[in-house]
Amino acid sequence: MNKASEHKPEKIIQEILTLVGHRELSAEEAETVFLRCLSFIRDKKMVEDVANDLGLWLSGFRMNGVLELYYDIRWKDKDIGYISKGWEDPGFRIGDVIDLDYAGIEMFRRNADKILNTCATQGVACGANLVEGDKLQLDLSICIYQEGFNAGTVEAALETFELCVGRVKSFLSG
Repeated sequence: MNKASEHKPEKIIQEILTLVGHRELSAEEAETVFLRCLSFIRDKKMVEDVANDLGLWLSGFRMNGVLELYYDIRWKDKDIGYISKGWEDPGFRIGDVIDLDYAGIEMFRRNADKILNTCATQGVACGANLVEGDKLQLDLSICIYQEGFNAGTVEAALETFELCVGRVKSFLSG
C-alpha cells in the first residue's frame, strides 16, 4: 500500500468531522452517513462472499439513492437476472424482468392464471408494468431476508427462481 492510499481514510474521516465541527453536518446527519456506509460495506461484502462461494458471476454493479446495491447475476453459464437491495429493504431480492411485445402480452392474457399460480406457489412475486404504451414488463423476484442470507439460502432461492422463470417463459411461448 502506498502512502497516499494509507492516508485516504484519515482524510475522509477528517473531512466529515470538520463538517460536524463547523455545524455544516449535525451529529445525527454524521451518524446517518456512517451507518449507511457501514450497511453498504457489510451488505456488499456479504453478496460478494456468497457469490464467490456459489461460483456466481456478478457484473453491472450499481448504487444510487434508492438502491444500496445491484448486480447482474450469471450462474451455471446462464444469465439469471439480478440481485439487489434497497437502502430501506429488510433483505435482498433476486429478480428478472421479462419484456413482452404484443404477441407476448396475448400469451400472458391467455396464461395469466397459470403464470400467477406458478409464481405464487414458488414464493416468487410477479408484477406487471406497462411501458411505452404498448409493451408489458413482467417483474419477477424472490426475497431473502438479511438474517438468512447465506450461500445455502441463496442457492435454494436461485434454484427456485430459475425453475419458476423457466415455467413462466414456457407459458409465454405457447
